[in-house]
Amino acid sequence: MIARNSYFTIARHLPAFHYRSQLHDSITTKKVCSMRANSSCKLLCGLSAAIAANLTPISGNAAGFVEDAKVNLNLRNFYINRNFVDPANAQNYAEEWTQNFILDARSGFTQGTVGFGVDALGLYSLKLDGGKGTGGTQLLPIHSDGRPADDFGRLAVAGKARFSKTELKVGEWVPVLPILRSDDGRSLPQTFQGGQITSKEIDGLTLYGGQFRGNSPRNDASMEDMSLNGRSAFTSDRFNFGGG
Repeated sequence: MIARNSYFTIARHLPAFHYRSQLHDSITTKKVCSMRANSSCKLLCGLSAAIAANLTPISGNAAGFVEDAKVNLNLRNFYINRNFVDPANAQNYAEEWTQNFILDARSGFTQGTVGFGVDALGLYSLKLDGGKGTGGTQLLPIHSDGRPADDFGRLAVAGKARFSKTELKVGEWVPVLPILRSDDGRSLPQTFQGGQITSKEIDGLTLYGGQFRGNSPRNDASMEDMSLNGRSAFTSDRFNFGGG
């Protein structure tokens, strides 16, 4: 079993729009008015300052959302060859080869009392080798006639909000928790759909809780009920959790 990963990191930094500086130049120009029109100048300066004060937070929100954003592209090449030595097994071996693309994009949070953001995970797997009679490596979905799919993929999106040191996340993503961890041992990582609250209000203590409603397996693009240890006979569409 061979897996090779290549990582590329894309960092995008956009210059902030300095509305305050531009308006300050305008205010300075207006102050050349004569002393007899001093009251008019004061009124104009006051209005300009008010506009600048209102525009500056908008610039800050956009900067925080973009400047803290991170985009990672993972290129994963996966090949598996399994030899079945049991003579009673109708299939002698399983062999598949895939090229996979994992794009992980995470925004920052908008500034303010409550910050908002969004995370997106783009997943795509392309078959390089494999056919009917050699499937079963769990690198690719298998059609009803026994042929592995030529490709598969999915898009997972999650919205997030942050207040102080507490974060709420709702949507689909790859969770990493002490009691639940995504399976990333094949072409594409397993994803879960649900909601989670994580709080770090107390120094040295992280509290979390939430509910997951379904999962997309590592070798499929569908959203399915969850099962324990691959036992499909027992499934559930609710997984409630909490801890710290």
